[in-house]
Amino acid sequence: LETVSKQEFNISSSSTLQQSGYDYSVASLADGDTQTCWAEGISGTGKGERVIFSSDETKTVSGLAILPGYFKSEDLLWEIIRITGKT
Repeated sequence: LETVSKQEFNISSSSTLQQSGYDYSVASLADGDTQTCWAEGISGTGKGERVIFSSDETKTVSGLAILPGYFKSEDLLWEIIRITGKT
């Protein structure tokens, strides 16, 4: 994962998974580390959950990289794909 230019944004989400010993906070979305992730915290498929990037200043965004899944390990990535049926 290569970051060409990183801008600071306020990041919030509609929910966050709370699990002892793990940090699934929205801060993980901007840390550049594929070993961390944000996870929604409602039961079910997560339909309707959202992440909001905002700023007090006008900023130009020329791209956004989204890695669907949890890349901490190949086993976790495939387990999530198997459960959800989505990549």
